[in-house]
Amino acid sequence: MKATDSADLLEWRRIVAYGAPGVGAGYMYLLLTLYVMKFSTDVLLIAPAVMGTIFGISRIWDAVSDPLAGYFSDRTLSRLGRRRSWLLASILPIAISFVMVFSPPSSMSGTSLSLWMAVAIILFYSAMTVFIVPHMSLGAELTSNYHERSRLYGLRHIAFTAGSILALISMQIFINAEREGATVVRDRTFELSLFAAVVTAGLIAYAVINLRERPDFQGRATGNPFLVLMHIWRNVHARLLMIVTFIENVGGAAIGDGAEHGAGQRFDDQRLGQNIFDAHPFLVLRVRVEAAVEGILGRDHGEVARGGAVFGHVLARHDAIEIGEHGAALA
Repeated sequence: MKATDSADLLEWRRIVAYGAPGVGAGYMYLLLTLYVMKFSTDVLLIAPAVMGTIFGISRIWDAVSDPLAGYFSDRTLSRLGRRRSWLLASILPIAISFVMVFSPPSSMSGTSLSLWMAVAIILFYSAMTVFIVPHMSLGAELTSNYHERSRLYGLRHIAFTAGSILALISMQIFINAEREGATVVRDRTFELSLFAAVVTAGLIAYAVINLRERPDFQGRATGNPFLVLMHIWRNVHARLLMIVTFIENVGGAAIGDGAEHGAGQRFDDQRLGQNIFDAHPFLVLRVRVEAAVEGILGRDHGEVARGGAVFGHVLARHDAIEIGEHGAALA
């Protein structure tokens, strides 16, 4: 084995430290996707159209905040490194905003309650961007060994899945609590959201303490982000993955909302469809874009596109220089 390869091997404690925050992030993401709409409409009595608009705005903001977080993270100069400093900065905003989503003041109602939920949800997704984008980039920078990167991202995916399973359990707890009244639901959501916030904060702090950034990656900021985007867009495979990511972010929440409504109570087909559409007018855009992709590339490509959404997210987070270097190979 070459010396350079040996230097790229990671200890298991580093791999675990990298993947551990995924448990908390996976839990929070899925719980917001599956339960917040039901919590807001059935417990807080906010109109579905209002919540749908809030989620739609948060998705649009994500399209702006994600590249901005990557751009500024690339240019960060800190003793902790350009990625871990952002992970550290995300701890309090993630914890506070997650508790805010599930613990609005009981004295609020109407417009003030809707504004509270809007601020809390958009703040949560913004805080998660501060964590997720540098965290994904850090995985590619901890080692240049392909197999070690696979171990890193593989464990991260396992951690996200574990968090998602815990979120499903919590969702069932909340649905059961609804039979006892809104006050009981509010108590349960506050308790579990506070517990999740503390655990997630601890896992991110654990990663910050135990991971070390490689000095050869510091200061490797890319050029003009718009020029980098155009360079990536010229690659047909990268372009397809960007389209997939757009489709997934615009319409993904609508599927989750339909699923959580169906889990909480029975609907006839017409009412379920109307609830989904009322909550997410952006769903029609997803359907039309998917139809366009399938029309241009064929149905098989459309199915592969949807199935490869996660891979698209991973590739999109890699260092722009690295994507440029391997663009020819992809083509």
